[in-house]
Amino acid sequence: MTSSTSQITLVLVTHNSAQVLPRCLDSIFDPSREDADRPSDVVVVDNASRDETLGVAGRYPVTRLPQRKNLGYAKAANRGLDEIRTEYALLANPDVWFPSDCFRELERFMSEHPDCEVQGPRLEDDRGELLLSCRTFPTWRSILGRRLGLFPDEVATHLMRDYDHETPRRVDWVSGACLLFPAAYRFDPGYFLYVEDVDFCSGRHVYYNPQAIARHSVQRASKRNPRLMFIHLLSMMRFMRKRR
Repeated sequence: MTSSTSQITLVLVTHNSAQVLPRCLDSIFDPSREDADRPSDVVVVDNASRDETLGVAGRYPVTRLPQRKNLGYAKAANRGLDEIRTEYALLANPDVWFPSDCFRELERFMSEHPDCEVQGPRLEDDRGELLLSCRTFPTWRSILGRRLGLFPDEVATHLMRDYDHETPRRVDWVSGACLLFPAAYRFDPGYFLYVEDVDFCSGRHVYYNPQAIARHSVQRASKRNPRLMFIHLLSMMRFMRKRR
């Protein structure tokens, strides 16, 4: 794809993502970006989009993997991971985009922390403000507290509000909106959507690295859509049963 010497392949799982995908791919293929700060390859796994997502992806030098039906996030991610030949995969949402030095810093961190199995960068919103993307494992009190405005101490602990998010550190898990890991790893295909990132990090050495920065246009679709809220609940129940 490029002359990049990076050992990172970027995997994007898309579904009706035509509006957000261009900014993500433009940030990678910006001519001013140094080759050493690009992924070696980009794989776009499309979950049966009904919009122009595949057409948008076709404007860039990426590998497109169209699916006949919506496989769900975990299965689609695994489908993309099967195509990777580099050492690492960076799985990201299509509404994430990458300021300069992000890929270079992610790879540097892995080389200097051989115990790191999963790494999450600092995520910021479109205005450059911090998103709380590293957390402790959820409990039912923290889940209900976030939904219903209850148990503020448990919610604050879960969101790691007492951490300054300035120094790299070990954490329980990092957001699946953008996470780096060895390309041999796979997700539990039993998760259709949501919580697959929590499950993926469980039992692994996970680091939050604020020196690598990615931007995320947060959608928060599950808070507006009752069907997605129900899927989110089912996924959380699956995680709680597995890790009980």
